[in-house]
Amino acid sequence: MKAIDQLRRLKPDSESVHYLYIVNKDNKLIANLSLRDLIIAQPATMLHDIMNRDIIYVSDDEEIENLNEIISKYNLFGIPVVDNRMTLIGIVLINDVVHNLLKSKRRKR
Repeated sequence: MKAIDQLRRLKPDSESVHYLYIVNKDNKLIANLSLRDLIIAQPATMLHDIMNRDIIYVSDDEEIENLNEIISKYNLFGIPVVDNRMTLIGIVLINDVVHNLLKSKRRKR
């Protein structure tokens, strides 16, 4: 499968490889795919046959508190961040959210 070969070539860090975010040629977010689904798929399977087009994402102007709620509600390891044109501009990982929560609790003391 070409997607797995690409992952091997890119060697992403272990914290960010729970999901693959699929974009079109204009870098617009169109789907996601769990690493688990990619690994268990047959080698000849095309990404469009196993990708999820019902994506949970946040916009780049989203409030931090909303990120906490969304990640908790859907039990996510990460969530893609898009601009108003659905262009993928980043990913917020659960580690980032936990760090932010701990930092805000320390400030309240």
